[in-house]
Parts: sequence; structure tokens; C-alpha cells
Amino acid sequence: MRERLLYEQEIINEMNTALEKEQFEVWFQPIYNHSSGARVGAEALVRWRHPIHGLIPPNELIPTFERNGFVYELDKYVWESVCKYLRTWLDEGIDSLLVSVNISRYDLLKDDLYDVIVGLVNKYNLPISMLRIEITESAFAKDNRRVLDVVKLFVYYGFTVEIDDFGVGYSSLNTLKDVPAQVLKIDMSFLSTHYDGASQSGEQRISRGGTILESVVRMAKWLGMAVIAEGVETVEQANYLKSIGCDYVQGYLYARPMPAHEYIQHIVGVRKEEKLLTVELVENYDNNKFWDPTSLDTLVFNTYVGGACIIELHNDHIEILRANDKFAKMVGGENCTIKDILSLNLEDHICDHSRETFFDSVHETLRTCEDVVCELQFLDLYEKGRETYLHTTMRVIARTTTRSLFYMACFNITQHKLAERHKLLVRQQLQAIMSNVVGGISATIIDNDGKINFIFANDYFYSMLGYTEQQYHKEVDNPLVLVVPEDLGRVKKIISSLT
Repeated sequence: MRERLLYEQEIINEMNTALEKEQFEVWFQPIYNHSSGARVGAEALVRWRHPIHGLIPPNELIPTFERNGFVYELDKYVWESVCKYLRTWLDEGIDSLLVSVNISRYDLLKDDLYDVIVGLVNKYNLPISMLRIEITESAFAKDNRRVLDVVKLFVYYGFTVEIDDFGVGYSSLNTLKDVPAQVLKIDMSFLSTHYDGASQSGEQRISRGGTILESVVRMAKWLGMAVIAEGVETVEQANYLKSIGCDYVQGYLYARPMPAHEYIQHIVGVRKEEKLLTVELVENYDNNKFWDPTSLDTLVFNTYVGGACIIELHNDHIEILRANDKFAKMVGGENCTIKDILSLNLEDHICDHSRETFFDSVHETLRTCEDVVCELQFLDLYEKGRETYLHTTMRVIARTTTRSLFYMACFNITQHKLAERHKLLVRQQLQAIMSNVVGGISATIIDNDGKINFIFANDYFYSMLGYTEQQYHKEVDNPLVLVVPEDLGRVKKIISSLT
């Protein structure tokens, strides 16, 4: 403890001199789209090149500087250094991509913060998109209203705001609800494992952490936020992130923080991605309204005359995200609840031919952004051997590179389809019987005008009249013309008595 206190005091004694002599260096850690291999920017980090202690990392500096207030002076130095680099690279024709700079919770309490940042962008004549504002999530835990006001100012001016270390603090969901940030940076500590001597315990933590991480990625995307995973150090972590649709990564697996000259060498001549991809909304659709309990969209959804649900498609996996009560009862019966529906795996019940129909409809609405109508058949929904037929109208409402969100309005047509099938079966049985009877047999309908129309006649019946089936229907309009005159009156009398 004594050595630590002495070391901290030495840092404090020398920090102002170090700032004057420019011993603090700005390093850059690249951010990747690991699905395409493209670079999408970098995060600016600080190092102190101390004449005695060598290169001092930020984790040994920042806590001390936050306690004594020097962090704001250091951050201003870093922000200006980044702006200088960006201006130099632009003048040299180098596409350096965007750079994120960190703003601490202590910086956010400074009255001139907004003016300082905007002043630097204007001073170095930088495109507003090149400098991103990265704010640690814990900054929103205290004096939340003041912090929110500052963030809204940055967003209004045109800056992209990132929430850093999401999930590490204590106000995660409130932060997402209130802060108009456009990028979410999640920490890979979600997948950290502490075995406590028992592998089962460790495996359970991985499973729970992975589930939380997947949910956060999906939630952020449907909020229209890009997601970056930081602290990615293993291939296993990277592969898992790809599988849940998190394409943007930062970590030692891809690149460590590096000085400015190395960073430029690292990105020159490689594939670059200018814009972080977020959810793509269809037309002017506001995805957030479907999750707002007070919105008109929600009111219409819940009171819709038929069944309605919102489904998500990810790697051909179907998941029901939301359903109204009518959809629950339509699919599962009167005792089925929305909770039951949300836990239902539709893929286990959709028939093979309907699966093909479903995906054809999905691709059609993705292509046209219009309504697509189809009929789907399901088996064993909440009851063994039970068949369910739904007449659905489907439309895509939002999509990302790996996920799509659809609205489905449904009507249950099971009784109609079963009755139709029974009618067809009876007809087929009747035809089979009549075709094997020795003699001529026909089934007819007599309309209001007394005209006779054949439903069915076997081949022997047509041959008795001297025709084939094709000849008869081509040449004979009314079978009564074939009756000899002396029998015609009797035949009409019989027909009249039948009708």
C-alpha cells in the first residue's frame, strides 16, 4: 500500500509537467467488421511515456486522475490530439475512418464540455462523422438529467454517441430507454467464466452469459443501434458473436492498441466500411412504436379483429416476439395464453410443404416490402394429431444484415380446410365406386331452368350413348336432346317431380 501511495504521488507530482512536455501519447485500437474483414474505425486511448517508468497504461493513470480532477485536462489533450491527427490524415489524402474518443462521467459535469468538443471540430474543420463520442454507461448513474441534456446536445449537433461498457453498470435498461445514443459497446465480460472448482457451474455461467449477450444484441438492433463487442480475445468468442449477429468487434484477437503511425500503416490499402450498419426500417415505419404500450400501433395490434403476431427470422430460425390474445386462442385454443405462444417453437410444427411456402413468402415480402398472402399448415400444436391451418398476410417491417422482423395477420381456416378435404375424399371415393360398377352411372345437377349438368359419369355411360367423354361434352349441350320424343314427356315429368 505504501509503495502504491508513493507511486500515485509521483504521478500526481509529474502529471502537469508531462502534459506540457507532451509525454502523453494517443494510441488507436482498430474496430473490425469480422464478417467482412473490413475496418470500421478505431478507439483513441492514452498512454504515458514516462522517462523512468516507461510506457504507463491507462488503468494505472485514470483512476488517480479521476480522483484528483486532472482527467478533464488529460481528456482535452487527447481530444485535440485526435483532431490534429484526423486533420493531418485528411490533408494527406489518407482515409483514416472514424475515431471514438472517451468522455468520462467527470467530463460530463463540466459546463464547457460541449463548447470544447464542438470548438475542436470547428477549429480543425473536421466532418462531424469522423469524431464519435464514447460515454461510459456508469456516467448515467448519477445526475442523470444533466448528463442526458449534454448527450442530446451532441446528438442534435450531429455527433454519433456510443454507450461504452454496457451492462457493467447498474442502470443498463434505463440507459437504453432514455439515452438517444446510436451505438452500443458491450463488454465480453458477459462470457467470462469462474469455475469455482466445478465445471457444471462454469458451463452454466457461459450459457447464462451467452443468452444475455444474444438478447442485448437483438434488443439494441431493434432499437436502431449498431453494436460493437469489445474485449474480444479468443476465436470462440468471435465465432459466438458472429452466430448472434454481432458483426463489429474490437479486441486483442484482431489488433492491440497501437501508436498513430502504426495505425495508419495498419489501415492503408485494406477494405474499409464507412458506416456502421443498424436496423433497416421499411418505408417510414417506426419500429419503436410497436414496443411502446401507449402507441396507436400497439392499440391496433392488441384489438385487431383477427390474430396477429410479430416474428423474427434469423438464419432461417423463426421466433415469435409478440402476439395478441386472439392469435394465442386461434393457434392453441381457448385456454392458450400469450405466454404459451411466446414459448412455442413454430419450426417444430410447421409442415414441410408449408415451410417452403413460408420462406417463399418471406423472400417475396423482403424483395417487395409489400403484403404477401399464404396458407400455412401446422401439426401437433398443443394437441397430438391436431391440424391447424392459418390464412396469413405477412409483411416485413424491419431488417438487419442477419435478422428480419415481420408482422403477420392471421385467420384460422382449419374447419374450412378440413371440410374441403372431406368433400374431396368423398368425391374420390364416389368416383372409385362408380368407375368399377358394371353399367352406366351418372351424377347430375338440375338447375332452375331444368337444364341437366353432369357432375360425374363413368366411361360405360358415355359409351352407351355412343360417345367418348370428350365428344359428349363437345357436341351435347343438354342431354334431353338425346331422349326420343315419345319418352321426353315422361322424362321431364320425372325431372319436375325431383326438383
